[in-house]
Amino acid sequence: MLPNGEARQHHFGHWLYRSAHFGGNRGDGAHSACRSHPGRSVTGPTAPAGAPADETHWDIKNARTVYDNPWLRLREYQVTAPTGAAATYGLVQFKKAAVGVLPLEPDGSTYLVGQARFATGTYSWELPEGGVEPGSDPVATAHRELAEEAGLGARVLQQVLFFHTSNSVCDERAYGYVATELYPNPVFERDAVELLAVRRLHMQELLAEIDRGLITDSLTIMLALKVFHLAATGAIASALAEAILQCR
Repeated sequence: MLPNGEARQHHFGHWLYRSAHFGGNRGDGAHSACRSHPGRSVTGPTAPAGAPADETHWDIKNARTVYDNPWLRLREYQVTAPTGAAATYGLVQFKKAAVGVLPLEPDGSTYLVGQARFATGTYSWELPEGGVEPGSDPVATAHRELAEEAGLGARVLQQVLFFHTSNSVCDERAYGYVATELYPNPVFERDAVELLAVRRLHMQELLAEIDRGLITDSLTIMLALKVFHLAATGAIASALAEAILQCR
Protein backbone atom coordinates (compact mmCIF):
# COMPACT_ATOMS: atom_id res chain seq x y z
CA MET A 1 0.00 0.00 0.00
CA LEU A 2 3.03 2.33 0.34
CA PRO A 3 4.75 3.89 -2.67
CA ASN A 4 8.08 2.22 -3.45
CA GLY A 5 11.05 3.94 -1.92
CA GLU A 6 9.05 6.14 0.46
CA ALA A 7 10.81 6.77 3.76
CA ARG A 8 9.00 6.11 7.01
CA GLN A 9 9.23 8.95 9.53
CA HIS A 10 7.39 8.24 12.76
CA HIS A 11 5.74 11.13 14.59
CA PHE A 12 5.85 9.04 17.74
CA GLY A 13 9.13 8.52 19.54
CA HIS A 14 8.82 4.76 20.01
CA TRP A 15 6.58 1.78 19.33
CA LEU A 16 4.12 1.53 22.18
CA TYR A 17 3.47 -2.15 21.53
CA ARG A 18 6.00 -4.71 20.40
CA SER A 19 5.65 -6.57 17.13
CA ALA A 20 4.56 -9.71 18.99
CA HIS A 21 1.11 -8.12 19.18
CA PHE A 22 0.86 -8.38 15.39
CA GLY A 23 0.45 -12.14 15.52
CA GLY A 24 -2.91 -12.23 13.71
CA ASN A 25 -5.57 -14.79 14.53
CA ARG A 26 -3.35 -17.79 15.16
CA GLY A 27 -4.76 -21.21 14.51
CA ASP A 28 -3.45 -22.62 17.81
CA GLY A 29 -5.94 -20.52 19.77
CA ALA A 30 -3.23 -18.83 21.82
CA HIS A 31 -5.11 -15.54 21.78
CA SER A 32 -8.47 -17.01 22.77
CA ALA A 33 -9.88 -16.51 26.24
CA CYS A 34 -9.39 -20.24 26.76
CA ARG A 35 -8.72 -23.36 24.75
CA SER A 36 -11.83 -25.35 23.95
CA HIS A 37 -10.78 -28.79 25.20
CA PRO A 38 -13.19 -30.45 27.64
CA GLY A 39 -11.59 -31.60 30.87
CA ARG A 40 -8.42 -29.60 30.34
CA SER A 41 -6.98 -27.11 32.79
CA VAL A 42 -6.50 -23.71 31.20
CA THR A 43 -4.54 -20.66 32.21
CA GLY A 44 -5.39 -17.33 30.58
CA PRO A 45 -2.69 -16.12 28.15
CA THR A 46 -2.57 -12.55 29.43
CA ALA A 47 -2.50 -12.78 33.23
CA PRO A 48 -1.62 -9.45 34.88
CA ALA A 49 1.98 -9.12 35.98
CA GLY A 50 2.36 -10.50 39.48
CA ALA A 51 -1.01 -12.29 39.49
CA PRO A 52 -0.83 -15.64 41.34
CA ALA A 53 -1.24 -18.60 38.97
CA ASP A 54 -4.26 -19.92 40.87
CA GLU A 55 -6.12 -16.64 40.22
CA THR A 56 -6.04 -17.12 36.43
CA HIS A 57 -6.63 -20.87 36.33
CA TRP A 58 -9.91 -22.18 34.87
CA ASP A 59 -10.66 -25.89 34.68
CA ILE A 60 -12.92 -26.77 31.73
CA LYS A 61 -15.16 -29.76 32.46
CA ASN A 62 -17.21 -29.72 29.29
CA ALA A 63 -17.67 -27.59 26.17
CA ARG A 64 -20.03 -27.52 23.22
CA THR A 65 -20.53 -25.38 20.14
CA VAL A 66 -23.95 -23.71 20.08
CA TYR A 67 -23.57 -21.71 16.86
CA ASP A 68 -20.91 -21.25 14.19
CA ASN A 69 -20.58 -19.01 11.11
CA PRO A 70 -17.68 -17.54 9.10
CA TRP A 71 -17.24 -14.66 11.55
CA LEU A 72 -17.81 -16.07 15.03
CA ARG A 73 -18.46 -19.15 17.12
CA LEU A 74 -20.64 -19.38 20.24
CA ARG A 75 -19.40 -21.93 22.79
CA GLU A 76 -20.89 -23.00 26.11
CA TYR A 77 -18.52 -24.13 28.86
CA GLN A 78 -18.97 -25.94 32.15
CA VAL A 79 -16.00 -24.84 34.25
CA THR A 80 -14.50 -24.66 37.69
CA ALA A 81 -13.50 -21.07 38.43
CA PRO A 82 -10.23 -20.03 40.14
CA THR A 83 -12.29 -19.76 43.36
CA GLY A 84 -13.28 -23.44 43.10
CA ALA A 85 -16.91 -22.66 42.26
CA ALA A 86 -18.68 -24.41 39.38
CA ALA A 87 -19.99 -22.11 36.64
CA THR A 88 -21.49 -22.05 33.16
CA TYR A 89 -20.00 -19.62 30.65
CA GLY A 90 -21.17 -18.62 27.19
CA LEU A 91 -18.24 -17.38 25.13
CA VAL A 92 -18.34 -15.68 21.73
CA GLN A 93 -15.12 -16.52 19.91
CA PHE A 94 -14.34 -14.09 17.10
CA LYS A 95 -12.56 -15.51 14.07
CA LYS A 96 -11.17 -12.09 13.12
CA ALA A 97 -9.45 -9.48 15.24
CA ALA A 98 -10.72 -5.91 14.94
CA VAL A 99 -8.64 -3.07 13.48
CA GLY A 100 -9.28 0.67 13.65
CA VAL A 101 -7.29 3.50 12.05
CA LEU A 102 -7.24 7.18 12.99
CA PRO A 103 -5.96 9.09 9.94
CA LEU A 104 -4.35 12.33 11.07
CA GLU A 105 -3.72 15.41 8.92
CA PRO A 106 -1.06 18.04 9.79
CA ASP A 107 -3.81 20.51 10.79
CA GLY A 108 -5.10 18.11 13.46
CA SER A 109 -8.10 16.88 11.49
CA THR A 110 -9.20 13.30 10.92
CA TYR A 111 -11.82 11.35 8.95
CA LEU A 112 -14.93 9.47 10.02
CA VAL A 113 -16.92 6.91 8.08
CA GLY A 114 -20.71 6.83 8.45
CA GLN A 115 -22.77 3.69 8.04
CA ALA A 116 -25.92 1.97 9.28
CA ARG A 117 -25.11 -0.68 11.89
CA PHE A 118 -27.46 -3.67 12.06
CA ALA A 119 -26.47 -4.74 15.60
CA THR A 120 -27.51 -1.43 17.18
CA GLY A 121 -30.10 -0.32 14.64
CA THR A 122 -28.41 3.09 14.44
CA TYR A 123 -26.39 5.19 12.03
CA SER A 124 -22.82 5.32 13.30
CA TRP A 125 -19.94 7.70 12.60
CA GLU A 126 -16.67 5.92 13.26
CA LEU A 127 -13.06 5.64 12.16
CA PRO A 128 -12.12 3.30 9.29
CA GLU A 129 -12.36 -0.21 10.72
CA GLY A 130 -12.36 -3.83 9.66
CA GLY A 131 -11.52 -7.42 10.51
CA VAL A 132 -8.16 -9.19 10.27
CA GLU A 133 -8.45 -12.39 8.28
CA PRO A 134 -7.00 -15.44 10.10
CA GLY A 135 -3.26 -15.55 9.49
CA SER A 136 -3.16 -12.00 8.10
CA ASP A 137 -1.17 -9.02 9.37
CA PRO A 138 -3.16 -6.34 11.27
CA VAL A 139 -0.92 -3.67 9.72
CA ALA A 140 -1.82 -4.73 6.19
CA THR A 141 -5.47 -4.85 7.22
CA ALA A 142 -5.26 -1.31 8.60
CA HIS A 143 -3.82 -0.04 5.29
CA ARG A 144 -6.54 -1.87 3.37
CA GLU A 145 -9.41 -0.50 5.47
CA LEU A 146 -8.03 3.03 5.26
CA ALA A 147 -8.04 2.80 1.46
CA GLU A 148 -11.35 0.97 1.08
CA GLU A 149 -13.39 3.08 3.51
CA ALA A 150 -11.75 6.52 3.46
CA GLY A 151 -9.93 6.49 0.11
CA LEU A 152 -6.61 7.25 1.80
CA GLY A 153 -3.11 5.83 1.97
CA ALA A 154 -0.55 6.48 4.71
CA ARG A 155 3.24 6.53 4.55
CA VAL A 156 3.39 6.11 8.33
CA LEU A 157 1.23 3.74 10.36
CA GLN A 158 1.77 3.52 14.12
CA GLN A 159 0.13 1.09 16.53
CA VAL A 160 -1.01 2.86 19.70
CA LEU A 161 -3.65 0.50 21.11
CA PHE A 162 -4.35 -3.14 21.86
CA PHE A 163 -7.37 -4.15 23.93
CA HIS A 164 -10.15 -6.69 24.43
CA THR A 165 -13.50 -5.25 23.39
CA SER A 166 -15.74 -7.05 25.91
CA ASN A 167 -13.77 -9.58 27.95
CA SER A 168 -16.68 -10.85 30.04
CA VAL A 169 -18.46 -12.53 27.11
CA CYS A 170 -16.10 -12.63 24.12
CA ASP A 171 -12.44 -13.02 23.18
CA GLU A 172 -12.35 -10.30 20.50
CA ARG A 173 -9.04 -8.44 20.24
CA ALA A 174 -8.71 -4.95 18.79
CA TYR A 175 -5.71 -3.12 17.35
CA GLY A 176 -5.65 0.68 17.03
CA TYR A 177 -3.41 2.62 14.65
CA VAL A 178 -2.63 6.23 13.83
CA ALA A 179 -2.00 6.98 10.15
CA THR A 180 0.02 10.04 9.11
CA GLU A 181 1.59 11.44 5.95
CA LEU A 182 -1.65 10.75 4.14
CA TYR A 183 -2.23 10.72 0.38
CA PRO A 184 -5.24 9.95 -1.86
CA ASN A 185 -5.67 6.23 -2.45
CA PRO A 186 -9.28 5.71 -3.58
CA VAL A 187 -9.68 1.94 -3.52
CA PHE A 188 -13.37 1.87 -2.68
CA GLU A 189 -14.01 -1.87 -2.47
CA ARG A 190 -17.00 -2.18 -0.19
CA ASP A 191 -19.29 -4.94 0.92
CA ALA A 192 -22.63 -5.22 -0.85
CA VAL A 193 -24.43 -4.21 2.38
CA GLU A 194 -22.32 -1.07 2.95
CA LEU A 195 -23.40 2.43 1.96
CA LEU A 196 -20.65 4.61 3.40
CA ALA A 197 -20.19 8.35 3.80
CA VAL A 198 -16.91 10.06 4.70
CA ARG A 199 -16.42 13.37 6.47
CA ARG A 200 -13.39 15.31 7.67
CA LEU A 201 -13.40 17.02 11.06
CA HIS A 202 -10.89 18.38 13.55
CA MET A 203 -9.83 16.21 16.48
CA GLN A 204 -11.40 18.70 18.88
CA GLU A 205 -14.72 18.31 17.06
CA LEU A 206 -14.43 14.54 17.30
CA LEU A 207 -13.75 14.75 21.04
CA ALA A 208 -16.73 17.09 21.47
CA GLU A 209 -19.02 14.62 19.67
CA ILE A 210 -17.74 11.82 21.90
CA ASP A 211 -18.41 13.98 24.96
CA ARG A 212 -21.98 14.63 23.76
CA GLY A 213 -22.63 10.91 23.22
CA LEU A 214 -22.92 11.23 19.44
CA ILE A 215 -20.03 8.80 18.85
CA THR A 216 -20.57 5.41 20.49
CA ASP A 217 -18.18 3.09 18.63
CA SER A 218 -15.61 1.79 21.14
CA LEU A 219 -12.60 1.67 18.80
CA THR A 220 -13.24 5.25 17.69
CA ILE A 221 -13.60 6.53 21.25
CA MET A 222 -10.51 4.74 22.53
CA LEU A 223 -8.32 5.80 19.60
CA ALA A 224 -9.43 9.42 19.81
CA LEU A 225 -8.79 9.60 23.55
CA LYS A 226 -5.43 7.84 23.19
CA VAL A 227 -4.27 10.26 20.49
CA PHE A 228 -5.39 13.22 22.61
CA HIS A 229 -3.43 11.78 25.54
CA LEU A 230 -0.32 11.29 23.38
CA ALA A 231 -0.57 14.88 22.17
CA ALA A 232 -1.12 16.25 25.68
CA THR A 233 1.84 14.34 27.14
CA GLY A 234 4.35 15.25 24.43
CA ALA A 235 4.55 11.82 22.78
CA ILE A 236 3.69 13.34 19.38
CA ALA A 237 5.85 15.79 17.42
CA SER A 238 5.21 19.29 18.77
CA ALA A 239 3.69 20.86 15.64
CA LEU A 240 1.21 18.02 15.21
CA ALA A 241 0.44 17.95 18.94
CA GLU A 242 -0.31 21.69 18.92
CA ALA A 243 -2.65 21.21 15.95
CA ILE A 244 -4.51 18.42 17.78
CA LEU A 245 -4.83 20.35 21.03
CA GLN A 246 -5.91 23.71 19.64
CA CYS A 247 -9.47 24.64 20.57
CA ARG A 248 -11.95 25.54 17.84
